[in-house]
Amino acid sequence: MKESIRSRRFCAILAGLLCAAGLTTACTPASGDSSTTADTTNSFTDTHTKEETHSMTQEQETNQATTPDPESGLLFQDAFDGTELDAAKWTRIPEGQIGDWGLSSHDMTHLDGEGHLIIRSEWDETTGRMKIGGISSEGLFAYGYGYYEATVKFPFSCGADSSFQVLVGEQNASSPSQGVEINVIHTKDSYDGDYSHTLSWKRNYTPKNESKINIYDGRFHTFGVLRDETGFTFYIDGAQSGEAAGSGRAGACAEEGFLRLLWEACDDLTPEICAKIQPAEMVVDSVRVYSSLPDTFEKAENSASKYLEYFSNARVGLFTHYTYATYATDKGTDWGGTHYSADNPRGAVSAEEAAALFDGRKFAQTAHDMGAEYVVFTVAHAGFNLLFPSQTMKEAGCPHKCTESSDVVQKLIDGLAAYDIPLVLYMPPNDDHDINDEDLKKMGWYRDPEGRTDFLIRLVNEIYDRYGDKIAGFWFDQGGPSARVCRAVKERNPDAVVFINTGVTANEEQHRLSDFLVSEYYGSIENCDSDTLPVHYSQVNRQIGNWWATGGKAPTDARNLYRYTVRTIAVRGQHNAGIAWSCGPYLDQTWETGVRDLLSEMGELLKSHDGIYGTVPGICYPTEPNSTLSKDQWGVSTESPDGDTVYLHVLNQPEGGILKLPFPANGREFTSARFGDETLMLTKTAEGYEITMPLEADPIDTVIRLQ
Repeated sequence: MKESIRSRRFCAILAGLLCAAGLTTACTPASGDSSTTADTTNSFTDTHTKEETHSMTQEQETNQATTPDPESGLLFQDAFDGTELDAAKWTRIPEGQIGDWGLSSHDMTHLDGEGHLIIRSEWDETTGRMKIGGISSEGLFAYGYGYYEATVKFPFSCGADSSFQVLVGEQNASSPSQGVEINVIHTKDSYDGDYSHTLSWKRNYTPKNESKINIYDGRFHTFGVLRDETGFTFYIDGAQSGEAAGSGRAGACAEEGFLRLLWEACDDLTPEICAKIQPAEMVVDSVRVYSSLPDTFEKAENSASKYLEYFSNARVGLFTHYTYATYATDKGTDWGGTHYSADNPRGAVSAEEAAALFDGRKFAQTAHDMGAEYVVFTVAHAGFNLLFPSQTMKEAGCPHKCTESSDVVQKLIDGLAAYDIPLVLYMPPNDDHDINDEDLKKMGWYRDPEGRTDFLIRLVNEIYDRYGDKIAGFWFDQGGPSARVCRAVKERNPDAVVFINTGVTANEEQHRLSDFLVSEYYGSIENCDSDTLPVHYSQVNRQIGNWWATGGKAPTDARNLYRYTVRTIAVRGQHNAGIAWSCGPYLDQTWETGVRDLLSEMGELLKSHDGIYGTVPGICYPTEPNSTLSKDQWGVSTESPDGDTVYLHVLNQPEGGILKLPFPANGREFTSARFGDETLMLTKTAEGYEITMPLEADPIDTVIRLQ
């Protein structure tokens, strides 16, 4: 993860140095609109090691931090290697009380040993204050007109705001020409998905933020400011996001400025806010200062993962385990799999038979009918039996653990291509408890983690040799593979995405090697009202019956699936591929009773309602993680990516036909409300807004568009 983020900007600037290494294209910064921002956030695009891309010694780095490089203009850099903060560049902010609610402590700042600076904030019960951390280059490094940037992963947080700052000249000056605090990025109200660039002297000025990027998506983003005699220009992920002219509004102070990254306690911590506070970490990948905006900035074509943004905003997927039974008698395991048919639970089939029976076109039709935007499909599960003719497995001396000639993966690629649905392959990278010892030794897995990693890398390479970029990525189970395996995925296909499941329901922490936060919900929605089930902002995987087709039947109706899907995609922070409904066919290609019809009916509902596809979670009326929906609550909201249209999903009809809404959380004002082609009465009240519901309201989901 570390190498790609750090080296991307470095090699864009030092193009001559890295040309021989072949990194220039892979490391170019993004240009254009927010849809290209994945370039700086892709965790594994870099195909080279840390030593190749960042081989300078600490002494060389220190020298470069104080001596301008005429060729690159790089004046200062810190990639936070090692385990101790570089004392030649930084000091921790002083300990003690800050304001009414802050309490600075040195133990809230540390290096993780993997190339990141961690700055924490948390509620201190003893003092009743926010315990916070931060670092400063004051007295160690300062510079005048130039370009300053930091690559940071910001969390959703409550009770404290995080910032990357440049402090210039006299602080608290009467005029910005004498001094100014530049908040290159300020995450005030991050709990509501908000952020800003700000300039502060005796007063505050907030340049308009033109960025539509979700900076709280669990990925690194690069934030920069160019300050020169004309004023201040702000950047996010290489694209201009805001500007403040030097004349009148914000003077362009020419004095030197030092750097600061820190948390700051909110001004007013009410009991309601305090109840929401959870420990939070801002993770800093690198900080750099240049004498001017690099020449290559915003000029190179984006080489980012085309799938990263796609999956970030995907709403619905189909997750399928299609396996056959495997037995490891020396381990005492008898692990079942997909049944042959509803009437025949026979499981002991060969890989060849299971693959030969599979109908890729019929499966793709089902995915399309249910409205799936992606498919996660098992290439191997228990026993690690592969559903394609793997040369890697055959060379290991285990031809019985792959097919002879039939190829499920190719069938899937061919079938899904008709609907342009991306394919992600599921793989359990640590599943040795269902493989007998003899096969483990042949595969190199037996009590040898490095041998297992080597095997998996050979397998990843074979998959990309066979299928090229038709594989959108991998969904790794059981806490994921090693970093080397993840890096191999991205080396072979820089567009690929990586999902890593840590096996925790409603997981709150994204795996450090994963592009997305993943939660595995074991429970089915069987025999319950889905409104009573909690929703989450991770990629949610919920079963329809069982993970495998084992003789069940449709456990609910399409209304239940639809409403749970809508509630999931509306959750604050849901930029992790939405919900993946888990089910699949028998080996004979029939489906469990009623399941295929259930998927199709849900798909009809998803496609016939506004505010589902192409939307983002609502900020005006946010849906909280882990929330349920009681009968006295009206529903949830989504929004268009530009925030212009708010979609109210009225899942429970209001009493008296009048929907009463509080004022939007972000202060937005509305002038119109529509249901389909019908204009609804919208009234502004002292408490918020009232909307007269349509006479023919939809009992499943009345979608009202607010503008």
